[in-house]
Amino acid sequence: MQNDLRLIPGPTGWPVVGNVLQLSPTRMHVQLYELAQKYGPVMKIYIFTKPVVVLNTADVIYEAKIIRGMVYYL
Repeated sequence: MQNDLRLIPGPTGWPVVGNVLQLSPTRMHVQLYELAQKYGPVMKIYIFTKPVVVLNTADVIYEAKIIRGMVYYL
């Protein structure tokens, strides 16, 4: 699973804090939208040391949840 996460594009995070300092709680939706313009509809950010996959379009969310849903459950 960890190797699969390396294939997902996203901004480089800082050690320990990841991308937390790049995201504002009040503008996070706008910032994630802007990042999606650069990295695409599926991207990875780090919240501290944990990778988080962000899905940015309804089509991608539908595919991940409905079509491929059981693949993502651990």
